[in-house]
Amino acid sequence: MEPRPRPWSIVLTVPASTGACYFKTTAPEMANDAALTDLLAGEASDLVLTPIAVDLDRRWMLLPSGGPRLRDVLAETADLGHWERILPAYAQLQRRWEGQGSQLLAAGALDRRPQRMPELFDQVLDDGEWLMLGEPDGLTDDQISALGALSPRYAEACAELEAAAIGSSIQHHDLH
Repeated sequence: MEPRPRPWSIVLTVPASTGACYFKTTAPEMANDAALTDLLAGEASDLVLTPIAVDLDRRWMLLPSGGPRLRDVLAETADLGHWERILPAYAQLQRRWEGQGSQLLAAGALDRRPQRMPELFDQVLDDGEWLMLGEPDGLTDDQISALGALSPRYAEACAELEAAAIGSSIQHHDLH
């Protein structure tokens, strides 16, 4: 097994008689991943890997191989054509889920609709641990003040986006 640890999950490559599979478990903060992946795969199996097995309580998924990851392909050949082929398909996925916010939220999608973002932005600025205050790689007081000064403009931009009536949808980070 080849572990691929990330702060939000660990993925293990599992050899199987049919080829490699991937076992994925997530951090508690990302407990929504298995349910969302399963939901999205049911509607867009051409874009999202369909889990072989899901254990929602344990935050576990067993996934088939989807071929090489885009970041690995791009590391070999920096061809923007890959993005040109993938992004329109991904936009179609987002359009399919437009207006399905209640179903996505019920499956555990994080609520990142424009009207929620100013509150979430302010919560982040109030979270010293998340900002790593006092740590060498953390934000400085000046940086936090500068971000705080952006808060009103950010709220205005979010309100403009909300007023544009572009339907909220899904941002699925495992599209790779």
